[in-house]
Amino acid sequence: MSRVLVVAPHPDDEVLGCGGSIALHCRAGRTVGVLYLTSGEHASPTVPPEELGPIRETEAVAATAVLGVPADALTWLRFPDGGLDSRDPGQLGAVMAVLRRFRPTLLYLPHPGDGSFDHREAAALCLRAAGMAGSANFPEWGGRPVAASGKLTPWGAAKVDPLLR
Repeated sequence: MSRVLVVAPHPDDEVLGCGGSIALHCRAGRTVGVLYLTSGEHASPTVPPEELGPIRETEAVAATAVLGVPADALTWLRFPDGGLDSRDPGQLGAVMAVLRRFRPTLLYLPHPGDGSFDHREAAALCLRAAGMAGSANFPEWGGRPVAASGKLTPWGAAKVDPLLR
């Protein structure tokens, strides 16, 4: 069975980036999970971060439920908003642990050339974690190794799933 994991640097990136695909995967009966790297707590100049993070998480739970993703399929790592770092061993290990536990067959990531710093770092962090998750090394990050194809398919050259037409 297909296991789809969507990585969102901030709550709303999953819906804005591939909400339609998420809904179609859910409708097709595929297992869909969302990995939130941050809570997006610095997205407002007027709402304090300690208030905004929980608000955005609640909104994300509601939005993904509309798409067909249950709340128990959401994973929150709560790294600092604006602080994603593909070289941080703690962040790398946490993402690798999620990949090893979820074992996705399809992984949606932000584009590595995105204009947002956090989005670019999210792509780099997840690509690095996906490459390392297949190694038997790093047992401290849990789970058994998960094979990654190591192959990137540019969106324009991607083979389109008939479900998504």
